[in-house]
Amino acid sequence: MIKKEYIYHAPLDDTAGGSAQKFCPNCGSKVPQGANFCPNCNFDLRVSPVTPQQPQSVTPTQSKAPVEQVQVAAPKKPISGKTKFIRILIGVLVLIIAGGYYVGTKYYSKDNQINRITDSLKDNKNMKSYFSTSDTSFKITDSNMKPASDAWHSASSLKYFKTGLTNDKDTSTYFHLKQNGKHWLLFPKYTADFSTASVKLSTNSSGAEIKLNGNKVATADSDDYSKTISGLVPGNYTLESIGSIDGTKLTNKSTQFIGGSASKVNLDLSTITFRIKSIANADIFVNSKKVGTTSDSGSATIGPIASSGNNLLQLKEKVGDNTLVTSKYQISGNDDDNNVTLDNTDENGSQDNSDSNLFTIAFPDMLTTDDAQSYMDKLFTHIDNYTSEGDDSDEYSDESYGSIDSFFVDGKSNEDAKKWVKIAKGYHDNHLLTSVDYEAKVKAVTPTAKNKFNVTYDVTYTFYITDDNDKSSTKTQVFEFTAKTNYSNNDDFLIDSISPGKQISEKIEDN
Repeated sequence: MIKKEYIYHAPLDDTAGGSAQKFCPNCGSKVPQGANFCPNCNFDLRVSPVTPQQPQSVTPTQSKAPVEQVQVAAPKKPISGKTKFIRILIGVLVLIIAGGYYVGTKYYSKDNQINRITDSLKDNKNMKSYFSTSDTSFKITDSNMKPASDAWHSASSLKYFKTGLTNDKDTSTYFHLKQNGKHWLLFPKYTADFSTASVKLSTNSSGAEIKLNGNKVATADSDDYSKTISGLVPGNYTLESIGSIDGTKLTNKSTQFIGGSASKVNLDLSTITFRIKSIANADIFVNSKKVGTTSDSGSATIGPIASSGNNLLQLKEKVGDNTLVTSKYQISGNDDDNNVTLDNTDENGSQDNSDSNLFTIAFPDMLTTDDAQSYMDKLFTHIDNYTSEGDDSDEYSDESYGSIDSFFVDGKSNEDAKKWVKIAKGYHDNHLLTSVDYEAKVKAVTPTAKNKFNVTYDVTYTFYITDDNDKSSTKTQVFEFTAKTNYSNNDDFLIDSISPGKQISEKIEDN
């Protein structure tokens, strides 16, 4: 049988027989006799008296049987403030590292890096961080990279650029996505990498200055001069040669895309001269430079102006808050060869067969002078028929228009339609008039708003008169009118109103 034997702990003070040891009721630490505050936790012992610890009694051993020693455990010492702080700090650092890694995986993902590369190209900002090249002679700065930003500035071109990087394919062989180190030693770093381009510039005029983006890069020393410029980022560049021929100062200037190593640009100094037929007051541009404006009749003579190997002709017209533009047409040849040609003709741009230097350029969905003339011819055919027959029957209608009023907005309710019917009927009923001929000649077409045009035209009236004495004469009058018209879909032509006629001339001849 095992007996419990209690171990006697001697009193900690030096009084005879010992006395009860005192402990703090708050933290359990030993408290010196007579102390008012706990030396460990500073607890006020005057508020709550200390708890005496009675010495353990000893029971004499009754036999030599094994005994189990029971020792009273001392109170646990509390965690210090310093230890708590270290543990909290470690926890916070773990959370920061885990959160930072999560944010980093998102921010430095391939898609987000491609988005930032594309934004840098669009804004031409901070491009050194997002682009790279193996050409160590090329310094990547926002200024040096601007030709690329100019070339890929539209929404469609930026989308194409971004798609090329996303698919890890060359974007028209100019840029491709490249892993170029790591961010924070953890996340892949991507850049849009490119190979620099070169261009061969040539001119036919000794002494001509050759400029690239406004900076002089060479001076021609012969009439068959060429120079290769390398180390260029793929992009749009303004190329220019300035010189003189026979004492006339000429400039050949154009904007060209340069990429790869096969670009060649001819900056020869020669001239072209041509004439334009279009709508009134349209601005004329060659290679994006304004070179003239059409007259009120829609015509203009351009030149001589400098000719390049890439003459692009375009017309623009300001209508209200909108600017209407034509297609771009290539002009080749020069005055020296007496062969200036409009190359890419279409339904809106053509070259006159009898006059090779005359180009007719129309705006898409615009009323042309020729179209307006066709409609006026039809209208006055009806008026002529009404004058001759006294009505506007179906016998004189055509596929497009059935009567005079069908040419007018609101038809028979239109006041000008009523006026022309009344005029024609009056001429028919005038017994002194043998007949009346009408001839309309369109002088100008001017857009005033979308699908709205002012058509200025002359009408020549020829009256064949026989008076009561059977004396005959011919009276010719010319009046100018301006019709406000609506035109759309290339086939709907309606007159809204016609201005009062302005007499231009009158002539009477006896027969």
